[in-house]
Amino acid sequence: MISNKSSLSSRLGWLIAEIETKVNKSQVDFGNFTTNQDESALEQSLHHWEEVLGVLDILGAEGAYMLAREITLLLAALHQKKIARKAETYQIAADGMLQLTEYLRHLQEGYADLPVIILPSLNNLRAAREVDLLSEHLVFLP
Repeated sequence: MISNKSSLSSRLGWLIAEIETKVNKSQVDFGNFTTNQDESALEQSLHHWEEVLGVLDILGAEGAYMLAREITLLLAALHQKKIARKAETYQIAADGMLQLTEYLRHLQEGYADLPVIILPSLNNLRAAREVDLLSEHLVFLP
């Protein structure tokens, strides 16, 4: 469904290259962490996600913000050593990072910002942290 909220698509057009650059840098750092258990690489990845989160908050892309927030919280939990199933969590985090890029492109094409589209990814990220999952009803609450 194409949205008549073209202003989000326009705003995103101005920022998408910067956001994707931060996401790509984060993915490289996260890969270094998962391969070498380099805590400084995890810290750098987390820092990039905090910056992405700030940009998405200002941009007003609700679904993208929710997804970036869950990724940020998961990376913070990894950093704080609160995650037991590491290998599975690494894959879930990497999948979430890819999902964000795809979702941003979806929004840039003019489609509506519908967080329910990414609900499975949101819940995978939340499950990795062992917190309550979201329902469709909760995603649509203002």
